[in-house]
Amino acid sequence: MPDWEKIFEEKGHIFVDSHPDMSRLTKIFQNEDVKRLLDLGCGTGRHLVHFSREGFEVSGFDASKTALDLAVKWLKDEELDADVIKHR
Repeated sequence: MPDWEKIFEEKGHIFVDSHPDMSRLTKIFQNEDVKRLLDLGCGTGRHLVHFSREGFEVSGFDASKTALDLAVKWLKDEELDADVIKHR
């Protein structure tokens, strides 16, 4: 299993762009009137940022403190809001 803490410490934001499926999921969630989303293993927050921009209330869990620190900074820089929680 990769040591994600070490990877994020060394490389920072290794995933920046949203996965291509996120736009499709956004439409599905909007059509189903979904308001809140949970991103398990959110890493540095690329999908937290995406869904927060789209108006969803988002929460993210990750085991890497470094990744979560990067996610919180990214969200703050974008003036977005999300709950981020360290697991383990």
